[in-house]
Amino acid sequence: MYSLRMGVQHGEETTQVMEDINKLLAYSKSEKIATPLQILLRTAHQKLTQAVKSNKKKVAADKARKLAQEKKFGKERSNESEENDGPKFTEGKRQSKELKAKAPVCNMLEYKSKADLQAAFEAGTVPLEAPFIVRNAVDTFSELQETLSSDNLRSKKFKSIGIKYYEPKIARVMMQQGGKGGQGGEAKIMGKDEEGGQAMEVFDPQMVDFTEFFAKCFSKNKRPGPDTEHCEQEINALRLGKDVMGKYELSGFKKVGYRQEMDTNIYNNLYTSIEDGSLLKLFDNNQDMLDMFIEGMEKQSSRSIVFGPSGSGSSMAQIGMPFADALVHGRRRWFILTPQAYIKLKKSAGDDFQPGSAFSFFEDMYAELKEEFGMKIGIKHGIYECNQGPGDIVYIPAGLVRTSLTLADSISYKQELLLSMEQVSQYVDARVWFPRRQTWNAAMCYSPLETWNKKGTMKKKQASEKKLRKMVNSLSQKLGGMSELGMDPQQLVGAFDQQIATRAAKMSLLVPVVLTCKSVEQFKSSGSSNGVTSIGDVTQQHRCVNIRNDCDNKLLEHAKQMKTKIKWLEQPTDGTDEKKKVEL
Repeated sequence: MYSLRMGVQHGEETTQVMEDINKLLAYSKSEKIATPLQILLRTAHQKLTQAVKSNKKKVAADKARKLAQEKKFGKERSNESEENDGPKFTEGKRQSKELKAKAPVCNMLEYKSKADLQAAFEAGTVPLEAPFIVRNAVDTFSELQETLSSDNLRSKKFKSIGIKYYEPKIARVMMQQGGKGGQGGEAKIMGKDEEGGQAMEVFDPQMVDFTEFFAKCFSKNKRPGPDTEHCEQEINALRLGKDVMGKYELSGFKKVGYRQEMDTNIYNNLYTSIEDGSLLKLFDNNQDMLDMFIEGMEKQSSRSIVFGPSGSGSSMAQIGMPFADALVHGRRRWFILTPQAYIKLKKSAGDDFQPGSAFSFFEDMYAELKEEFGMKIGIKHGIYECNQGPGDIVYIPAGLVRTSLTLADSISYKQELLLSMEQVSQYVDARVWFPRRQTWNAAMCYSPLETWNKKGTMKKKQASEKKLRKMVNSLSQKLGGMSELGMDPQQLVGAFDQQIATRAAKMSLLVPVVLTCKSVEQFKSSGSSNGVTSIGDVTQQHRCVNIRNDCDNKLLEHAKQMKTKIKWLEQPTDGTDEKKKVEL
C-alpha cells in the first residue's frame, strides 16, 4: 500500500489548492478514473476543508482574546513609539513588550511630592493605616536609574550575585499555592510514589547570575504574562553595594524612618569593623566564621530590590511588615484589599478566587470578580487601586492583602518600616533577648571572659562556679522571661557554657546585640507623626536601656583581650559616662 503527503501554506495558496482539488474531483467522476485515486482526492479535500475551518476558529479566538486583553490592559506599545529621555532599565532585544494598561482611577491618597508628604507628617495627618502614593519622591533618582539599569547589573561588578530562579512550570505551581514563584528557598510539590501513595517532591532553585536571569526572563520576543509571570525577583539591596545601598534612605519617610535609620547605623558600624580588621580579630581570625556571620547579618536588612519583566508579579499575599516601594524604572499596577474585604470576596467567590500570579489575577479573575461576584472598588469597600510610575513611592501598611502587576520592565527599592517606638522596642527585643522565640543573644553580655587557645577553639580554663552564678543572677534580674516558660536559668547557663565552644560562636551572638543597641542609641530623630516627640521618651520600653552598658563593656573586654579596638564603640554619642567602659 502506498500513501501520499500534501503540504499547503495558509493564505492564497490554500484557496487555489481547494479550487484545483474540486476540479480534479469533478474530472475523476466524469472520467470514472480508478477508485483509489478518487478516494485520495476526496480525503485530501476533506482534510483541507477541516484545516481551513480549524484555522478560521483559531484566528477568531486569537482576535477575541486580544480584544479582551486590550479591554483590560490596553494595546501593547511598540518599541519604536516609546519616548524616554532618561536612562532605561532594559532596551533593544532585552526590552519586553509593554502592557500599556488603561490606568484605573487611583483611589489611594495621593501626595504630589515628597515635600507634601513631609508637611503632612509634620501636621500629623498621614493615615498610616491605609495605603498611599507619593509622586516624584525617590531620592537621588537619576543616580539610582543609572545604578539599577540592566546593563550595569549584568556587568562584571555584580557577576558573583546569585539569583534564585525556578523554571516556569514549578514557579506557577508555587504561585498557585500562594508562594512567590521567583523567590524562596525550595518548591515542594505533591505527587504519587511508585506504590501510588502520596509523595513530596522538592525542587531547589537554579542559581543564576544577572546575565543569565535577564536572558531567561527579558526579551522582546516573549509574551508579557504567559512567558514572564513567574519572573519577579526580590533580593537583598546590600548585595548591590554597601556603599550605596548600605546608607540609602527615603527621606520623605524620615518621620517613620526608625528601621532605615537603625539599618544605616548597624551596617555602617559593621562595615567599619570589617574594613579596619577589628571584627576579624574578634573572630580569632577565622575568616569562614566571619563570612557566615556577615552573611547572616546582611540577611536581616530591611532593604531590598524588586525587579521583573513586563507581565510579572507575585501572587496575592498578606503583608506582615509595612513598607515603602520606590519605583526606579518601569510601571506597576497595584491592587490592595483590607483583610475584611479579602474575606468577604473569598466567601462570595469561593474556589473561583484562587492564588496565582498577578497577571492571571488581572487576566482571568479581575473582571469576573466584578461582574459575577459583586466586587466593588473603593475606599469604603476596602479595595484600593493605583498605577505607579518611575519616581513614585507606594506605601503599604501591615496586614493588608496585595498584588502588583508589572506593566513595563521594572525595578524598585523596597524599604520595610517601623512606624512607632513601640514597634522599635518589639523589634529590638526580638533581636536581643526573646526566649519564646529562642533568641538568647544578650546572655553573652554576662558570660564570663574565658581564656582561649591561639585558634580560639578551646577554653584553656573553664569559668569558675562563682562567675557562672553571677551570670545566672544577671539573666534572671536584667533579662528575665524564663520563668514563664518553666526554664531554670542555671540549666540555661550550663548549656551555654558547654555549647558555646569557640570565641567566634560567642561573638556571633554578642556583636549583634551591641550593634542593635548602638543603633537605637544613635537615633537623631526628633519626633514622629504618631505623637512620639523624642526617642528618649520611650527608651525604657526596650531591653537595651538596661543592658547596653553591660554589653558594650563585655565586647570591649574581648577586644582588649584580642589587642584590638572597636572605633565606633569607643566614641561617646549621648553624653553617657565613658568611665563605665573598659579603658583600653
